[in-house]
Amino acid sequence: MVEIKELDLVEVTEDLPNGIVEGAQGVAVGIQGDSCTVEFMDGQGYTIGLIDIPKGCLEVVNLLPSGASVARED
Repeated sequence: MVEIKELDLVEVTEDLPNGIVEGAQGVAVGIQGDSCTVEFMDGQGYTIGLIDIPKGCLEVVNLLPSGASVARED
């Protein structure tokens, strides 16, 4: 499991009792022990909500496809 750090893009891995559904993505804006405060935004970047979620219900989203290179190969 990858350690979650502030400003990581995270994804919820299971439906939560507070209505957040599996697959929802947000940004970890605070880390407190075994939970993270996650900011969820709309398509324009406005904050919808800040929700405390247990780390065990989150995983870090890899922004690069597996095997992708960030350098151009000539």
